[in-house]
Order: sequence, then C-alpha cells, then structure tokens
Amino acid sequence: MQAYIEKFQLRDVMHEPLLNHLRVVTYQKGDIIIQQGEQPAFLYFLVEGRTKVFASSDEGKKLILAFNGPFSVFSDIEFIQQAPYLNTVEAITDVTLLKLSLPIVQQYGMQHLPFVTFILNTLTRKFYSNADAARFNLMYAVEVRLASYLLSMTTEDESVSIHHLRDAADLIGTSYRHLNRIIGQLTEAGYIARKNRAIHILNRDELYKLAKQNIYEER
Repeated sequence: MQAYIEKFQLRDVMHEPLLNHLRVVTYQKGDIIIQQGEQPAFLYFLVEGRTKVFASSDEGKKLILAFNGPFSVFSDIEFIQQAPYLNTVEAITDVTLLKLSLPIVQQYGMQHLPFVTFILNTLTRKFYSNADAARFNLMYAVEVRLASYLLSMTTEDESVSIHHLRDAADLIGTSYRHLNRIIGQLTEAGYIARKNRAIHILNRDELYKLAKQNIYEER
C-alpha cells in the first residue's frame, strides 16, 4: 500500500482520513471489475495492469470506449451523479486496484480541496476521452479500429485468440464477416498473421500508423 501511495503521489491529493481507508484489491485477466447497470459501492484507482471499458446495449451489442492503464480512476462519474454504472470494466491482464468506499469518499474526500480538484480533473479528462472514443467509432474505418483494438489488447509478445473475434466485431462496431475481410487484408499486408487459432502482430509500427497512434487508449 505504501509503495503505491508513494509511486502515484497520493499524499498530494488525499489526507490521512482517506489514506487510512484505502484497500488493495486484485482481479485476474477476464474478470469483470465493474458491471454496467449495477449500483456503485467503491471508487477505484488502477495501479497495475490494464482494463477495457465498454458499453452494452439491451440487444447485447458492445462498443469499446477505452483501454486503461495506471493510473486510472473508476466510479467517479457515477459517484458524482449518484447513478448506476454507465459502462462495464473488464480486466484484460491481471490487475491491482486501490479502492475507497463511497461513503468514506463522501465523508472525507469531498471536504478536502486537493481531492475534489483531483476528481474534477479526472472527470474532465474522461469526458474528453469518451467524446474522442465516440468520434473514433463513428468516423474511422474498420481497419483503423481493428488496428487500435489489436494494439490495445496486446503487448509485444502477446496475441489475440480467434475465439474473441465475434466479441471484437461487436466491440469495434462491425460485422463478423467484414472483420474477417479486414483481417485478411492486414494479413496480406504483412501486419498480422493467423497462427494456432490466434492473431499475432508482425509489424507493430505499421499498425500504430494505421491506428492513428492507438486512439482507443485513454488520454
């Protein structure tokens, strides 16, 4: 706990009543951390690993909003609005978070100006990122969205399972058939390869260029 507090300079934005109530929680790859529609109970701070944020429709369609790394904050919008979770947050690697119960945030955090300023800054960045993600999904071609998805889902030595492609099609807003056509084009271009029922990235630099510097990443 102390290592995370020092690493992310949390003493600059939290006083002792908040710091004393911080707790560490871990999730495994594939775990759902936050479920769209549920009532929030904690404010979360991502300190290790990566997550995917997406929205779902009543028909089961999904749309990516952002991929997050440290130091990201979850539940801030819902806390301020006193509303259910707007989106689902899924761990795409093993993750570690710090959490504060919302009654503690209300009791101690909203009386502490540095913390209030911090929350306002995170909200501003998040609204900008969400607007950028919506514009990206509406205005950019499927190959751009797929390139960004593949880069955001993997590190240098990882691959994306073929089994995830139907979910990927929903998440980036296209049909499974069209997604397969784009995968074929990127394969022919030498950017990716299908092997052992997975998609492997062969040329990350060219994918970054295609992905417009990985627009799904939260800024």
